[in-house]
Amino acid sequence: MRRRRRRHSAAACAALPHPLCYHHCRLFHHDPYPWLCNPPPPSNASRLERAFAAIAAIVRTHGTPDDAVVRRLQSVAAWPAQAEYYAAAARRPGVSTICEVGFNAGHSAVVLLEANPTARLEAFDTFNLPHSAATLAYVQRRFPGRVSAHKGLSRLTVPAARLRAPCDLVIIDGRHEFEFVLEDFVNFRAHVTPRSLFLFDDVCKHRGCESWMEGTAIHMGGPTLAVCELSRAGFVSTVETSFGGVRQWVLMRANLTAPYDRIELTEALDPRSASRVKRLPCAGHVPTTPRCSMRWTRRAAQIAWADESGVYGPRARSAQERMTYAPNCVPSV
Repeated sequence: MRRRRRRHSAAACAALPHPLCYHHCRLFHHDPYPWLCNPPPPSNASRLERAFAAIAAIVRTHGTPDDAVVRRLQSVAAWPAQAEYYAAAARRPGVSTICEVGFNAGHSAVVLLEANPTARLEAFDTFNLPHSAATLAYVQRRFPGRVSAHKGLSRLTVPAARLRAPCDLVIIDGRHEFEFVLEDFVNFRAHVTPRSLFLFDDVCKHRGCESWMEGTAIHMGGPTLAVCELSRAGFVSTVETSFGGVRQWVLMRANLTAPYDRIELTEALDPRSASRVKRLPCAGHVPTTPRCSMRWTRRAAQIAWADESGVYGPRARSAQERMTYAPNCVPSV
């Protein structure tokens, strides 16, 4: 018989020290943020927690106390189960080079490098937030010689990167729009081996996505649709999934012998990148399998995703309509 989690009373939730703790305690009926709501004394804090505290202090210096909370909430460090999974992924046999799109404040970088003391990290990010330079410098000091930063849009920096070694583990957690996730994956194919793994954050079931927080849940739609399309086209195969929680993700293995060279958009959504879209000499085509679509378990999330005034749903549908697969072929002379 499944044991039910003890529910917090309204009074117990109200006694928590941060407004966010109260809100989520009432929503989940338990405390989902032990690091924020009931932190251990500094003397008992783990090595990771001390590193996260140092990052929080840096972010506060360049912003507000709430900024420090928000940056951690946006990272794997907010959710113990996800942090543990990322650490386990970094410790997998054969992982020596980790490539990550989306550095943010460096929480996930610390998790990965603490878990695997011999691994190197190739970090791809715009690094344009007020705290970016300082948090990057902190992580590089903490792990000397193990962190390389590639500054700029990943759609440009990943293809241009000259890495010391292929990526054994690729974490895609940058911009969450459908086409950006596709581009990140396709661009990394030149930097991986058949044994490489791809970890996609914020991916749920495309038919029945369980969303616990409607206000932010729809940002999972872009990565979810992208992974679905990649799977249907034969670019990736599933290794493990973690669905149904507050944070969700999938671990995939790339198929480097897929029947397609790349995915292209027939019209670039960003006019500034139109001249940079590589055209292959062989014509692309649309696979016969139907396009993936998002279905949410909660009506509010489904409505928000379909809202024509929004960003994620309409933009993803537009990108899918423009998407073609470029087949492996030898151009005629």
